[in-house]
Amino acid sequence: MGVGAVLRVAAVTVDPGSDARCHVLIRNNGAVVDQFRFAVLGEARDWTVVKPERANLMPAQEVTVELTFSPPRGHEVLAGEYPFAVQVASREDPGGSVVQEGLVTVTEYAELSAELVPVNSSGARRGKHTLALDNLGNVEHSVDVRAADPDDKLTFTGRPKVPVLRPGTTTFVKLRARPRKYFWRGADRTWPFTVTVLSELTDPVDLDATFRQRPMLPRRTFLIFSLLIMLLMVLAVLLSTLLRAAPKTMAGPSPSIPLTSTSASSSASPSSTVSATSSAPSITPAAPTPTAAGVGGQGASAVRLVPATTTRLTISGTAYPGVSGPQLFSYVVPSGRTYRLTGLELANPGGDRGSVRVSLGNTQLAAYDLATTRQVSRELAGSVTAGGGQVITMAVTCANTDRPCTPTTTITAQQAS
Repeated sequence: MGVGAVLRVAAVTVDPGSDARCHVLIRNNGAVVDQFRFAVLGEARDWTVVKPERANLMPAQEVTVELTFSPPRGHEVLAGEYPFAVQVASREDPGGSVVQEGLVTVTEYAELSAELVPVNSSGARRGKHTLALDNLGNVEHSVDVRAADPDDKLTFTGRPKVPVLRPGTTTFVKLRARPRKYFWRGADRTWPFTVTVLSELTDPVDLDATFRQRPMLPRRTFLIFSLLIMLLMVLAVLLSTLLRAAPKTMAGPSPSIPLTSTSASSSASPSSTVSATSSAPSITPAAPTPTAAGVGGQGASAVRLVPATTTRLTISGTAYPGVSGPQLFSYVVPSGRTYRLTGLELANPGGDRGSVRVSLGNTQLAAYDLATTRQVSRELAGSVTAGGGQVITMAVTCANTDRPCTPTTTITAQQAS
């Protein structure tokens, strides 16, 4: 073997933030001048310094290598034992390199930081605080959190009850301060208290805080209650007015149809009148042909116009992209009503992309491409009638990528008499 190495002290103890040293005796057992390089292996190599890092030795010459262990003061290096090894590599005889093993022990170092957020809390039933505990040391340990007020007006609870602090981490404790007695009205009451953090490894940490107790009934409760009563009264009056309003009809009175003919000449004899009456056929009333108001004639009676009732049926909805198949939005014709559909209008205010299809039952009324349509109107050809219980459907296929589609279909209809 070309080199010999002896670790004079195999076990070393060092405090965080300080230094500890040990020495290795290196001897050239070869017959030629050789160069040796020294390195530390293991977890301790990051905070260990080797002096010198290399040495040239004559045959039978010796050199002492110093190892300096300097663990930082903090949570970066935990307390405990760290095995290490010193490797001595020969340039002339690489296969003859040697390794000496040792053990360095890092002692415990505890440092605790505590902060209470918020410092001042308020409430009628409880105050909420969060205690942040920072373990700045290199050892895990538990603490005891206690809180007390000088007047004994409060009770305290904390979660977790016994927090365990790990090195380099922050532990949060939920602290609740509750008054022993509540009050309904009056001025706020302020209760100071102190939070104490106890640990076997560190000195106690005291934090001052305040809980401001509020009354159970806020000061504006009666004002809000009065406003609610007034609002309810206004709603009741409006609802009563709407319910009492009589429905109005735009249709005129039913026209009367004469059942007998008037004699063409006032000089006709009674016998001829009776004969004409007896020989006249029975007349079945039919839908009269309206005439202009104020126009009359022999053998005809005046008939009032029945104005058409125009209704706008609106179908709108929000269709979402990425949905398989069209999304349906519908209008159901109320029972007992019949509409004649005359026109259709599509509005695309958002400039959406996709398609819209409007149908009455299984009959398609219109189809549009949203990408080329912002607002379009059209008349419905023919006589399209929707009776009570029938469904007018707007089927929307949304092709947007970043937002829903919001088309609106408005149908112009006349209520059939």
